[in-house]
Amino acid sequence: MKTETICRELPGDEQGAERPRYFPRQLITADDLILEQEYFRNKLRRHNRLLHGWGVVCGAKVCPLPQATESPVPWKVKVTPGYILGPYGDEI
Repeated sequence: MKTETICRELPGDEQGAERPRYFPRQLITADDLILEQEYFRNKLRRHNRLLHGWGVVCGAKVCPLPQATESPVPWKVKVTPGYILGPYGDEI
């Protein structure tokens, strides 16, 4: 039986992620600044995903709210403040 490894590309896994290099008297455009922001965001996502994994880091407790009799929604919850890492390394 032949096993195949399926590698899918995740956000922030772009091959050859380009980091802008600046030099004196360079004219910096909006594209240069956007490229720099994308580079560092993708680097942070990759760090979070590969080193820390995903899930609740701290806080973010889910608490049920008392049910109101006239409420059209059968139940409601409140999520307390906290720090969560999403499956792609995004901070939630």
